[in-house]
Amino acid sequence: MSMIRVLFRQSPQRSFPRYQWLHARSSSSLETSVFPRPLPSVPSPEPKSFDSWNIHPSIKDALTSNNIIEPTEIQMLATPTLLSQKNAILAAETGAGKTLAYLAPLLSLLKQSEQQSTQTRLPMRPSVLVLVPTRELSAQVLSVSKSLSHVAKLRVRAAVGGPQKSRARKLLRESPVDLFVGTPGSVATMREQQLLYISRVSTIVLDEADELVSPAAGFGDQLAGLMSTLRERNAHFVYAAATVPTAMETGLQRWHDGNIEVVRSSKLHRATPSSRVKTTFVRVDGAEDAKLRKLIDIFSVAKHRANSGKVLIFCDNVQRREAIMQTLRARGTDVVHLSGEGRDRDDRYTDWNAFVDGQVSVAVCSKSFGRGIDDHQIRTVIMFDVPMTGSEYLHRIGRIRGTGRAYILVSRREQPIAEDLFLAHVKGLPIAGVSPQKAWKGYTGAGRDRIATDKVVKIARSKRYARWVDERASADGTFRGRKRQISVQHMSRGKHRDESKEWTIKPTRRSRRAVY
Repeated sequence: MSMIRVLFRQSPQRSFPRYQWLHARSSSSLETSVFPRPLPSVPSPEPKSFDSWNIHPSIKDALTSNNIIEPTEIQMLATPTLLSQKNAILAAETGAGKTLAYLAPLLSLLKQSEQQSTQTRLPMRPSVLVLVPTRELSAQVLSVSKSLSHVAKLRVRAAVGGPQKSRARKLLRESPVDLFVGTPGSVATMREQQLLYISRVSTIVLDEADELVSPAAGFGDQLAGLMSTLRERNAHFVYAAATVPTAMETGLQRWHDGNIEVVRSSKLHRATPSSRVKTTFVRVDGAEDAKLRKLIDIFSVAKHRANSGKVLIFCDNVQRREAIMQTLRARGTDVVHLSGEGRDRDDRYTDWNAFVDGQVSVAVCSKSFGRGIDDHQIRTVIMFDVPMTGSEYLHRIGRIRGTGRAYILVSRREQPIAEDLFLAHVKGLPIAGVSPQKAWKGYTGAGRDRIATDKVVKIARSKRYARWVDERASADGTFRGRKRQISVQHMSRGKHRDESKEWTIKPTRRSRRAVY
């Protein structure tokens, strides 16, 4: 049976135990979660340092020079597994340090092999191959790799575009390479052009593995032959992901004949609310233009907030993304478009660098950019479209690395899945299993009653961790908040006075502040 058929085989959905309310609640638990029950996962090991494992001294020096002293949970769990060269699935929430979790031990193995072997390094023939779904994530992994390899005296390369493309290919042809980073498409192209060979690859890493092996992503044809060839050569396989669907885990176990270890963090598949990230679901009535006006309304408030940082706006449709950018630019806001759909590579490269370097602080992006963007300056995430799966929701909200706010605009047709995402979020339930099919099955609007009366939702509201705001658009296009049973707090009124002027927030007498 082929690898692709095994990986893409569907498996029965796993049912999760029904939520049980815990009356005992301490103030310390409320500081980090409104759902203070123990998480059913691998127990976290005692705090350690990288000195606890047999990591090469040069890699330890590189970690220290980058001010990385204490490993994260996934790094503690993954390092001994990868040092023993076992096939592994590294599953941890966004921002947990998965990239470093596989880079540190793999680069350590490279240094140890270099000292023990008399085999010389060659150009175009890496020992470690890292595959990622987007070029932007490739550049990000390359940056982390270089921060370690510079001290360890290792050579890392990547398939890059833009003005650096010619120079990168020249370096690949003329100098030895230890680790190579690229997308499946770029790796396949470079192999056809005889710029890259896999004869010496001993380890292959699939970063954002759930996206790479997904049938919808379209990487199947490019991955099938490559992975089958490397498996025949007994290569070491590592899969890193923030969400691991049951079908993916089952398929990989079958494809590796059970010879693979699953390493999970304690917060996997959970979007536990905290004081760090405040989440607001905004229910909007009306057509797409009503949603667009509400987005501008929220954006105006977010940009005038102190320490607003960068703003990331997710939208799944390319025409709607163009409309959002046109509206923002008409109001004097510099904005870039992060998407690979029908865009020139040089324009895409220019927009990405402008956002990463801080030249532009607002980006409108497709869902593929919800994966792997590691920018600690992002303070606001606005989702114009409700994510259709729990996995996408976790990836998008995970773009906020520090403190920040997330807003999800909910239309009438999106309300069932939005309710499921909201309730799973505030209760700390496994969120990756949320799907449109489950949300719509037997939907009768009961979620509104749950949002209005559930005890955990009330705690989240009082702590301002997560809110459900129900706003309706009147016939003249003016947004007016109403106090309804579904409401979790008094609404403010946003009034559009003139098409040429920006939206303004006018607080009600009772609330005395904008709801956003």
